[in-house]
Amino acid sequence: MIRLLMAMLLLLSTPILSAQSAIQGKPLEFKLMDNLGTKTEADFKGKYMLLAFGYTSCPDICPMTLAQINEALDKIPNDVAQNIVPVFVNIDPVNSTPETLNAYVDYFDERFVGLTGSIDSVQSLTNQLGATFGYRLDGKKLEEPKLGMMYTVYHSTLIYLIGPDSKLLDTYDYQIAPEDLANKVTEAIAPNITNEREPEKKKITSISKQVAHKRSEKACALPEGFKEAKTGFELSQIDAIKSSGKKVELLNMWALWCAPCRKELPVLHEFKKHSSEMGVITLNLADGEEKITKFFDEQKFVHLDKFTYPKMDLLRKLGGIGLPFNALFVDGKQVAFKNGIIKETESLSEYANCVAK
Repeated sequence: MIRLLMAMLLLLSTPILSAQSAIQGKPLEFKLMDNLGTKTEADFKGKYMLLAFGYTSCPDICPMTLAQINEALDKIPNDVAQNIVPVFVNIDPVNSTPETLNAYVDYFDERFVGLTGSIDSVQSLTNQLGATFGYRLDGKKLEEPKLGMMYTVYHSTLIYLIGPDSKLLDTYDYQIAPEDLANKVTEAIAPNITNEREPEKKKITSISKQVAHKRSEKACALPEGFKEAKTGFELSQIDAIKSSGKKVELLNMWALWCAPCRKELPVLHEFKKHSSEMGVITLNLADGEEKITKFFDEQKFVHLDKFTYPKMDLLRKLGGIGLPFNALFVDGKQVAFKNGIIKETESLSEYANCVAK
């Protein structure tokens, strides 16, 4: 299903590039809202916007896009970055309020502004940018989604650079490396900044050129869906959790707003209950102990941890692009990670048994 959605999203983004020339030069007009009230293009006059479309229960592309923008902003010279406002426009207002949207974008960085509104008001903005979004239920297009419907959301995936005059300046693929996004945005707007200075040239080291980490001498097949980690991260660096003390440990990151997480937790609960080879540590991102306790009581989760961490930066440090996310540690050092839901635990047990031998 995820592969199908990815293909659909990429297809949707393709024609937007050709639409760009037709809409450049015409100022955007919109009337949306954030958690503080109504926002229009006038509220962003004099600022550059890095804008993306998405929704709060998006399992992969939206979190990845927000993480890319956030990391790029950190790489842009300060006198340029302070003129940029990162904006996330919600295209599924049925399932999000301005308040929940604000909480969602705050997971990534407090600089983000989350905008939402009626479907028609969002459609007005996407039409001006040549973007696309919609909903499907049972494989058919859904015109009027309602709360409680189990529909699928699809949308364009580009990142838009909007000028201080509300005109489109450029678009970028959501898969662009943060370093490249930072460089392109800096090149586009630095000459127009009042306190202009020569942008610092940063050395960009491609991941493909980094020195590959050696696998452990004992070649144990990684669990299904996991990839080798090259972060060098140690479990002891996370003050919010307590190690299980086992040689092999699984760190699961989740949040209440993440629907796939809620499907995955029962699987991990049963696995932790019966597994003697692998420790399982569950770490919630920013929901708070009271909400976690209420949820665990409702689900009768008595074996999972209620550890919580306030922001999404830890996710990126471990190689994550969205939730749910799982990281494998051996002797306290990260060896692998998986973006997406864990559906089976047999391969986890086999890996732990192999490492223990």
